[in-house]
Amino acid sequence: MKRALAGRVALARRLLPLFCVLLLCSATASAQEHCGYPVAILKSGFENGEQPPSVSLPPDNTPLVLTLDYPADNLTVGSDTIQIYGSYTGPSNTGIVANSTTMPTNASNFASFPLALSPGSNLISVVATTLDGSPQTITRTVIYDANQRPDVEFQSAAFADYAPARVAFSLNYRIPVGQTLLSRVEIDYDGDGIFDVDAAVPPARLEYAFGSGGFYTATARLSFDDGNAGTPLIIRTSSAKVLMQTMAFTRQTLCGVYYGMKHRLQPGQSGIVSALNTLEPDLRPEFQTIWNDLGAGLTNAANQLGDIVDGQISDVTAEMLVAVPDPAVLGDFFGFPVVLRRGADGVWRISEM
Repeated sequence: MKRALAGRVALARRLLPLFCVLLLCSATASAQEHCGYPVAILKSGFENGEQPPSVSLPPDNTPLVLTLDYPADNLTVGSDTIQIYGSYTGPSNTGIVANSTTMPTNASNFASFPLALSPGSNLISVVATTLDGSPQTITRTVIYDANQRPDVEFQSAAFADYAPARVAFSLNYRIPVGQTLLSRVEIDYDGDGIFDVDAAVPPARLEYAFGSGGFYTATARLSFDDGNAGTPLIIRTSSAKVLMQTMAFTRQTLCGVYYGMKHRLQPGQSGIVSALNTLEPDLRPEFQTIWNDLGAGLTNAANQLGDIVDGQISDVTAEMLVAVPDPAVLGDFFGFPVVLRRGADGVWRISEM
């Protein structure tokens, strides 16, 4: 922003004449807000191939409501790890953290990597935070008793990823008391009620290609036999949650942070306090001074901020390229980078510009 408002960094003809058509030559271009050209992004950057190309985000003023579906309070488990998951409503840029571990979200659900448990009582604290604060917290007590170790443990190696992606799973089991052998392995990876695996023994590779975003319940069902045809099989099941994200959701959420800053500054000095929430705390003193110094010119400066035209995203950082038309030369643009990071509270904020 400092570079954008005080001269901007010129990327000499770095941006193609395509932006002239999209930003200058359109009669309505100044009223539009773009989130990259083309509107598709993969982890490596803006390029074709995203599924789907766009999503509808909840309004930023959506009330925050956090629901923890698992675990129940005072639950006793026999595994030394536990996966936390639940649902929420709220703005797209809502961060959810379980015991200081950020959890991926997809606008309605969240799921954690299996968290380590200590023997005895464990306190699980789940905190949801929005860009403007207003955190909500739910706590649960979970008791780990190694003597209650389950016969079957089925886990996802990648509890969350961007779709499409191939996800690996692990399956550990022991023969229950009184049984002599494993006779059948059934696995439903995507929770559609159809077993993708039905075999006498586990496959050498346990993996599944998730083609689209969603919140999936992967379930393994194992049958054990005591060798006596007159007794029923013993069946054990274990499930794991897999949250497949869409890059479009993340991309538009990130663009919303930048454009949210712009909108909050457009009313002028009255919007500075709110706009500061879009920045990481370390940046706020510097930009508060810059914005205050602009005085009555802040509205005009905010209106002249450009559009996001390119970018790259990783799991916790992103860099967007913003283009501003050069009023002196048709087809030329000034450009400046905007770097965003996901904070300890799970919320995306601008960390550099």
